[in-house]
Amino acid sequence: HNNKLWFSGNQNIVQWYDPLKDSIRFYESKQSIPEDFDKIYGDSYHRIYEDSYHRIWVGSNKGIYYLDTTLQAFIKFNAHGRFQALNDGKVYALLEDSVNNALWIGSSEGLFRYDYRQKVLTERYTTQQLAPHHLPEDYILCLHKDKNENVLWIGTQEGGLIRWDIEAHTYDHYTVA
Repeated sequence: HNNKLWFSGNQNIVQWYDPLKDSIRFYESKQSIPEDFDKIYGDSYHRIYEDSYHRIWVGSNKGIYYLDTTLQAFIKFNAHGRFQALNDGKVYALLEDSVNNALWIGSSEGLFRYDYRQKVLTERYTTQQLAPHHLPEDYILCLHKDKNENVLWIGTQEGGLIRWDIEAHTYDHYTVA
């Protein structure tokens, strides 16, 4: 919003460009970053997403971060308990879902649901889970919400496309076969 452009690279720094002032602002992470970050992580696969609450989320090779406007820095969102796998997962996709009041997080560790009302992760969907938390693929690269139905389209790394009915917890799995 406010006509700003957010971008990042593999330095674990997010930049904010204001074209009207032709100025750049840098936002670093408050977590300690290894000196050889580039060698360890290479392209850090950052995904920047601004939700309707104007919170900036960043998916990385090591979980998800959010912009703390007080500290003016990105803080790692620490997942606990059964959602702890997100902390070390690669986050590729972020999608706000106003119908379900959720932020969907697609990662190398499955699909996660962040509930805006509770301000916590409430669900995880993976190949290891039983119904209703089962999905046929874990490595999620992209997400798209159907505008006419309560359906989430899930693009996976090598497992094709999943059409997932959010309320019914059922899916159709489209592969090359």
